[in-house]
Amino acid sequence: RGFESLNAYQEHLAKERGNRQANRDLSDLINVKLKELGRTQKWLGEQVGVSGQSVNHYAQGKNIPNSKTLAKLLNVLKPEQRPKSLDDLVEN
Repeated sequence: RGFESLNAYQEHLAKERGNRQANRDLSDLINVKLKELGRTQKWLGEQVGVSGQSVNHYAQGKNIPNSKTLAKLLNVLKPEQRPKSLDDLVEN
């Protein structure tokens, strides 16, 4: 495919990542738990040690965190069934 610009290509890649099941599952988990806790993405970023924008990208499914950040996210969000990895997010 030809893209008009680097920005158009990066937007295309972000959209494709957002369609992956693991990204959607993590996105759903973040959004549901933040709503339950009455907290913001900025707050979650502060708890985990990443920027609010990074959390926003996780919440939109544009990016997934590395394993260390994922462990911190899960520790803060405390899902009922704690997945061991992103692969487990896909399975549940």
